Amino acid sequence: MTTGIARQLDLLEATGLLRPVASAPDLEYLFRHALVQDAAYDSLLRQDRRRLHRAVGETLEQLHAQHLSEIAPELALHFQAAGDAGRARQYYAEAGAAALARAANREAESYYRAALDLAPPPAEAAPLWRGLEAALLWQNRPHEQAAAGRAAVALYAAAGDRDMVGRLYFEMIRGAFLGSNVGLMVALLEDGRVALADTPDSVGLALFLTSLGHAQIQTGQIDQARQTLFRALDLADRFGETEAEIEILCSLATHVGLPLSEREALMEKAVALTDPDRPSLSSSWAYNNRGILLRELDGRWHDAVPYHQAGLRIAHQIGAGMGECWSYGSWADALLTGGDLAGAEAVLRQMQMLPTQADDSFLAQRMAERLQFQLARYQHGPAARPLLEGIFAAESGASNELLGRGVGPLLADLLLEMDQPAAAEAILAAQLPGEEQRRNPTVGIRALLLAAYAHQGRIAEATAVLAAAEAEAGSPPRPPDVVALNLAAARLALARGDGPTAGAAFAATVAQAAHLQMRWQQARALWEWGRAELAGAVPGGAEVARAHLAAAHALFAAVPAPYYAAATREF
Repeated sequence: MTTGIARQLDLLEATGLLRPVASAPDLEYLFRHALVQDAAYDSLLRQDRRRLHRAVGETLEQLHAQHLSEIAPELALHFQAAGDAGRARQYYAEAGAAALARAANREAESYYRAALDLAPPPAEAAPLWRGLEAALLWQNRPHEQAAAGRAAVALYAAAGDRDMVGRLYFEMIRGAFLGSNVGLMVALLEDGRVALADTPDSVGLALFLTSLGHAQIQTGQIDQARQTLFRALDLADRFGETEAEIEILCSLATHVGLPLSEREALMEKAVALTDPDRPSLSSSWAYNNRGILLRELDGRWHDAVPYHQAGLRIAHQIGAGMGECWSYGSWADALLTGGDLAGAEAVLRQMQMLPTQADDSFLAQRMAERLQFQLARYQHGPAARPLLEGIFAAESGASNELLGRGVGPLLADLLLEMDQPAAAEAILAAQLPGEEQRRNPTVGIRALLLAAYAHQGRIAEATAVLAAAEAEAGSPPRPPDVVALNLAAARLALARGDGPTAGAAFAATVAQAAHLQMRWQQARALWEWGRAELAGAVPGGAEVARAHLAAAHALFAAVPAPYYAAATREF
């Protein structure tokens, strides 16, 4: 620092206008009051301001030549104030890309909008519009995202870049899906079909076909979806696009009703393609989907937990808030399957801290709501009914499956418990055709529908539903389905007045739930069994019944489920 500048700084400090804030690595001063700073700035002529901003910007470029991306926002502001729109756009774009990389979506949005406000030429505008579209993806603003995406599509299409057109439609359709905007999703799919008609094979086409396959799954076109997704997989493999390949493998393994052995092989391949040195959102999804498959197909919820934790670590490592939310949600789902309600509640609390840290707070909120209604049902029984009915009314048509169809069976199960089988039947009968069309597993829904019929004395219909559930489950059935089928058989036998058969089915239910460490389901089966024995509907007598109820009480208290622990204590 020159002697003259040092003297001037000393004078300004002595008069109380400036104060030193750092001496290393560089000497730094701040104005003592913002009004003083504003007055000093406003006293400069516009030409002098521009000259000084340019000088500061160029000096910063020289001093931080190896770390320009870290100060890109500051450089953008200086060059914008200097009237150098080109360099300002360059640094706003770098700042936006850096913000996207750490999932700071609102910050990225502000940088891309600032760059676009500086009237970029088409070649520069295309990646800026694409960056803005990506920043809006996780903010539940599908119409704004689609507007930005379509602006980018027009520019890339004019430049002949059909690959990027496909990538953009994939992202826009995903945003519409996550935002439950079915109409926009359908419109984007149709626009994408037109834009990509007769396009050469590319990664962008593979990604668009992935979106098309997902839409076909949602509309029950399962055979077409399988063909579409396998074509997309072939393209991704051919072009060496590992991230797209992982995502497509996850879709095939979890959504299209392939044989169990094939689904497991596809999921194992997806996990094997992940690279610890290149963490990505697709890698996080691969680990989480592997966990979901273990839990839903094999009942191995305890083996699923490490996969969800691995998915969480990856998402956290790359700063992907949505990936963290989904990992927390999947982890909590696994714990709920095992009846570890306290563990699931602890995971929920961790997830609820994310909205203040992540820009995708809408999705975090939705995932948290889904866990809250599950916990409420298992912990508080009838007291959860208003919550479940409110969510069901609001979300029964949702396309994103974060809430949507999941609440229906929970609400129906609770209504059955409250001796309202007709209301439960209405929910289940309305939901079953859609699940069949999408070829989703329906054993659980059929088992509940059987109970609704049995409660109403409609034995023939209940018998037919059990036969359909057993046929779907196959031989041997999946371990979790064994629990549902045995409990359904017990309820049907009770309705028929066949106590010995009901007792045997209850015993089988309890044994399988205990084997899978599904403590809440085990406790509920013991509770029903004990009450049936006390009523004389199942042989065993009062002493055996009280032993079953005491065992149910101990399990409900341990998980913990306060309402059910109190209900079983009464006996």
